[in-house]
Amino acid sequence: MKPTLACNAACRYCASGEGEDHARFPESALPELFRPFGEWLQAHPGERVCWIWHGGEPLLMGRAFYEAVVDAQRAVLGPDAPRIRNVVQSNLSLLTPEWIPTLRRLVGRGSIGTSFDPVPGWRLLGRGAPAGEAYDDAWLRGTELLRRSGVRYGTVYVVHSESVGRAGEMYRFFRNHDSGAGARFNPLYIEGRAEGLDAGPVSPEEYGRFLIDLFDAWQADGRRMKAMPLAEWLGAWQGEERCLCCDSRGSCAATHLGIAPDGAVYTCGRGLDTGTTSHGNILRDPLEVILAHPHRKALLGRAESLRSGPCAGCEWWELCHGGCPHDALLGWGDEQRETLWCESRQMLFAHMREALGPPEGGCASDREVSGAEH
Repeated sequence: MKPTLACNAACRYCASGEGEDHARFPESALPELFRPFGEWLQAHPGERVCWIWHGGEPLLMGRAFYEAVVDAQRAVLGPDAPRIRNVVQSNLSLLTPEWIPTLRRLVGRGSIGTSFDPVPGWRLLGRGAPAGEAYDDAWLRGTELLRRSGVRYGTVYVVHSESVGRAGEMYRFFRNHDSGAGARFNPLYIEGRAEGLDAGPVSPEEYGRFLIDLFDAWQADGRRMKAMPLAEWLGAWQGEERCLCCDSRGSCAATHLGIAPDGAVYTCGRGLDTGTTSHGNILRDPLEVILAHPHRKALLGRAESLRSGPCAGCEWWELCHGGCPHDALLGWGDEQRETLWCESRQMLFAHMREALGPPEGGCASDREVSGAEH
């Protein structure tokens, strides 16, 4: 959920756009927001919900909002409240010691996600940020506060044109900063503010080479840090498909929702950014109606159509499942196509086979797999 699209940062490659929309989800509507999910949890006793507070910059909502979130979840969900795990994605610029008790109460055993770039000039603070503070200083201050407070966190790094040839350097930075935190190395998405960049995007071949170099640095270091998406693919390589992230499982339309500040619902947070079809509004429409939206149904059939179409015969199907539909939309203008980063993944997986041997679970070249299984 993005309770606000406003942001006090001005990162050059922000996929969420300019952050000029200052609409905020009303605190008074929190019970109404959680009620459908309480009913869903009661009807699905074996399931859980991971609730990611995203943005924009979610800390702009203020501490009182998140105190109200916890109160509303407990009041509405009752004994099922622990079955919602809260996570926050923040640039940490607004983090102060006063926030720590609120975050501990909110995330519990969850974590804080954040973003950083060791390459200067890519991540910047803008309006509403602490006066005179640079993004780098704010992030270093924030991560140190989280570490001292015992709050878990992880970092997203965006791979761009100045990352090319520097995967080992980027890996060593995050490992030396905090090897227990972990980092995710995502390619730059050409949407939002990034659409206006003259330089910055990487090609699938360049991202593939980055992943190969990152894998080699990670292996040589004894995998001392959780480097994603490598750690997820390695888990699946060893037979644990549940390790795969949403962009590799091929079933995101059955597991994800993205909620805007006005309650509008999309496929996920990226669907909200991309402006795909709205599935309704969580404050007006029953959850079962939202989950049955035709757009979701079409995406649920994507894996099967890929398996018999563009991905037919691909030996890496069980590690990829065609990738994220939003990457397909950005690359080809069609959510039903394979991911824009298909070449990147094939490069990496071939390199992993040279280093590790074939996947333990076997791939399409070893056994026939029906897309309907996924």
